[in-house]
Amino acid sequence: MKPIKRRQLKEKSQTELSKVKKAFKERERFFTSVFESIQDGISILDKEMNIIQINPVMEKWYSYALPLIGKKCYEAYHSRNERCEVCPSYRTIKTRESAYEVVPKRGSGGEVVGWLDLYSFPLMDIETGQMRGVIEYVRDITDRKRAEDELLRSEGEARRLAQENAIMAEIGRIISSTLNIDEVYGRFAEEVRKLISFDRIAINLIHSEDHTLTVAYTTGVEIPERFHGDTVLLTGTFTEEVMRTRTSQLIQEEKEIASRFPGLLLSLKIGLRSMLSVPLISKDQVIGVLHLRTTKPNAYTEKDLKLAERVGHQIAGAIANAQLFAERKQAEEALQTERQRFQILSEHAPFGMLMIDKDGTFRYINPKFRELFGYHLKDIPDGKPWFRKAYPDPAYRHNVISAWINDLKIFAPGEKRPRVYTVTCKDGTEKIVNFIPVQLETGENLVTCEDITEHMRFEETLRESEERYRTLFEGSKDAVYITTQEGRFVDFNQAFLDLFTYSKEDLVLLHAQETYAHTEDRHKFQQEIEKKGFVSDYEVKLQKKDKKEMDCLLTASVRRDNDGTILGYQGILRDITERKRAEQEMKALEEQLRQSQKMEAIGRLAGGIAHDFNNMLTIIKGYSQLSLSELKEDQPLRENLEGIQKATDRATGLIRKILAFSRRQVMEMKVLDLNILLIDLDKLLRRIIGEDIELVTVLAEDLGRVKVDPGQVEQVILNLAVNAKDAMLNGGKLTIETANAQLDEAYARSHIAVIPGHYVMLSMSDTGVGMSPEVKERIFEPFFTTKDKDKGTGLGLSTVYGIVKQSGGNIWVYSEPSQGTTFKIYLPREEEPLEEIRKKRVEEKLPHGSETVLVVEDEEELRKLAVQILQKQGYKVLEAPQGDEALLISQKYEGPIHLLITDVVMPGMSGRDLSERLTPLRPEIKTLYMSGHTNSAIIHHGVLEPGVNLLQKPFTPETLVRKVHGVLTK
Repeated sequence: MKPIKRRQLKEKSQTELSKVKKAFKERERFFTSVFESIQDGISILDKEMNIIQINPVMEKWYSYALPLIGKKCYEAYHSRNERCEVCPSYRTIKTRESAYEVVPKRGSGGEVVGWLDLYSFPLMDIETGQMRGVIEYVRDITDRKRAEDELLRSEGEARRLAQENAIMAEIGRIISSTLNIDEVYGRFAEEVRKLISFDRIAINLIHSEDHTLTVAYTTGVEIPERFHGDTVLLTGTFTEEVMRTRTSQLIQEEKEIASRFPGLLLSLKIGLRSMLSVPLISKDQVIGVLHLRTTKPNAYTEKDLKLAERVGHQIAGAIANAQLFAERKQAEEALQTERQRFQILSEHAPFGMLMIDKDGTFRYINPKFRELFGYHLKDIPDGKPWFRKAYPDPAYRHNVISAWINDLKIFAPGEKRPRVYTVTCKDGTEKIVNFIPVQLETGENLVTCEDITEHMRFEETLRESEERYRTLFEGSKDAVYITTQEGRFVDFNQAFLDLFTYSKEDLVLLHAQETYAHTEDRHKFQQEIEKKGFVSDYEVKLQKKDKKEMDCLLTASVRRDNDGTILGYQGILRDITERKRAEQEMKALEEQLRQSQKMEAIGRLAGGIAHDFNNMLTIIKGYSQLSLSELKEDQPLRENLEGIQKATDRATGLIRKILAFSRRQVMEMKVLDLNILLIDLDKLLRRIIGEDIELVTVLAEDLGRVKVDPGQVEQVILNLAVNAKDAMLNGGKLTIETANAQLDEAYARSHIAVIPGHYVMLSMSDTGVGMSPEVKERIFEPFFTTKDKDKGTGLGLSTVYGIVKQSGGNIWVYSEPSQGTTFKIYLPREEEPLEEIRKKRVEEKLPHGSETVLVVEDEEELRKLAVQILQKQGYKVLEAPQGDEALLISQKYEGPIHLLITDVVMPGMSGRDLSERLTPLRPEIKTLYMSGHTNSAIIHHGVLEPGVNLLQKPFTPETLVRKVHGVLTK
């Protein structure tokens, strides 16, 4: 191609390019002009939703967020940190398709200030065909939106009003369809639910007369104590608040409920949050309250409140009409019932009835009237024939008619006019009749009449009976009385006054309770008699005017009036004080006799056992002592024998105590002064009781003498002192007292085994723990003890008991728990002179002898022991197992026999018989008796005969040797 041609082409191309550029600039200016002049908003976003270009409209709308370029669209337009949930631009980016949404237009604070139509279109690269971003086209539709919303609201309001009116009309139709309000409530609630949403509806009716409310209807969520038909007190309820203010209430704040309306706390507790209540008013009276409740908070508005008031007005009218209808129906039914009741009453009444019109016509007579007088209505159509036939005597009839007329003038309608007349019946008989006419408000007269002929006769009989009763009442030797239920004396006889030593004037002013020794007994008596209606032989302790107590037997019954109400009590009293005292004395004597017999039986048993043990102990003790005397100190068997010796010593002491209790020991009686004995024992007693116990002696002057075994009495005193010490572990006081005493017949009657006479009393009292009646009953039994197992044998007090009884005395114990104990011993007073009490002299060396001794003992081992002991001491000993053999030995033996040692009780011939038969044959012979108990011929009641020598079992070799030597050398 030629150069010219190329240059021309180049120039042409440049010219065309210039034209294109110019055209592009003009088009760019055009589009910019259009972009900026468009009245809607335009916003261009890149694919990351960053704003890259906006038109002036967008700048104006969102001027508060400038600059907008470079910001995220949701940050600039919606004040958010993240993409909107519904975003058409995002949808366009994802789908490359246009999108549309109505979105809010927001102000500087993020609040909605209007509404926008948002159209999003994909922004494409023409050359590459790739999407570069999104073009948002935004139009402000706030005014249109508002107009549309207003139109919709107006249409909705019109529809709502139409619906409300239709529902109101349906409610009115339901209410007017029936007067049975219970049928209305359920359908009414269904219609109300269409107007106002609720989870519970309730209609409470108010009863002003008793200030209560009744839940007439409820459905939905249940509230405790507010179920259908429940009646509760109005006080404190929200219903009372609505009734008081007569205004509707809309409550939706929990704080307001807790502070102002505590009556709604139950509703709040079960989850109800919005509460609406309106008063149901009829004739200016609040007759109830309509309650609507829902679990949704802030669910109700003032509009709902107005609707509730409208439906409340309708249901209030229905309730009022239903109540009026029910009251009218109830009144009609009551009237009909009364008519039927009157008809039944009059037809079956036990008295005559007559109805007289105000013009004097007899309109009705009942069957009893006809039966009573024999007249029918046709016989007495009015008053003239009645008065003529019923009262044939003219003068009497005149009096009756005059009284009738006069009563009509004096008495007002409704007041009774009782009169008693003698009426002549149709058959001619006369009856005494009680008439009670009453004038009614209508001017009619209702007359009731009753035949009291028999009643009048009964009253006459009753008067006669009363006179007879009064004669018996006043003449009774028993105390008879009548009181009111409160305790005031209505009547009483002379015997009652004599018993209590009151005058009539005193008793009228006295309360029955004041005659009771213990006031609570009056209440117990009332409970008993009112429970049973009577009491018979009811034992009670009463008191005279001077407060002296007496035991009485009461027989009484309840006095009642005709309807059963208690009027008081009537009864008969009998003083049994002396009888009861005699019974108590007899009971005490029986108890003493039983105790005495028990102790006697135990004593016989113990004495028999002790006698057998005495022989065995003598053998054991004798042989062990003989063996000990032949053993040297260092021999091993000596310790064993000494142990046997100690055991036999303890057993001997135990047997001695048993014999003392059983009163089968031999006592050496002396006449002595107990005061001197106590003075001699003072130091020993103080050592026994210890320093923490105070010893007080109160010794009587001119104290009488007693005849006792001094050693045994000392044992009694020491045993009682030890017993007192054991009862006062924390210290205390022991008081010993002596006194002269005279026990009379009365004392003897109440104390078994006591012989009236003069006694010397020895008393020992401690301040210790005392004892219960159960312990006191067994205190003298052998082996009974309240001490620990290793602290007593239980024979101390039984020994005391046996010694006192064997000494001819008696012992009594007085004690209460925590009140200490007193033992009182009574010993017969003795007039003989005092005897000197000599102390026994103990010789250190056992005496020897060469005399001949005859030993007679049926117990072989004991006999052999005695023979061995005596032979060892130098005596010549003859032995025999019983009396017959002893006599044969005596006959055969040619030498002298100086001493007979014999058991008292043996089979065949007794020791006393043997001595009496042997003494004439050998006048020089002396006798020494051996015995373990007092049931023998030489001992009377435990006392040894004068001049008799006795060796008590069990004995030791030493005792035997010394006793033999003493008898031979006497």
